[in-house]
Amino acid sequence: GGPIDNPGLSISATRTIQNFTGPTKTSDTTGPMGSIQTVGIKMTGTLNNPSLTLFSEPSGLDQSDILSYLLLG
Repeated sequence: GGPIDNPGLSISATRTIQNFTGPTKTSDTTGPMGSIQTVGIKMTGTLNNPSLTLFSEPSGLDQSDILSYLLLG
């Protein structure tokens, strides 16, 4: 929405990463266990005045970690 020279934005991107912790015992044959981390970015506002928000689920990551996960996995 909005004027053609300053449209409204509603953009999001997410990445889900499996964090492997490895087997807990040498006799463990079930394979590596881990947790799933979802990170993302949301962009709202207008083209001339965008607003960016970084998020993670579960929460607790700082912005540099979220960007690193988004870009590098």
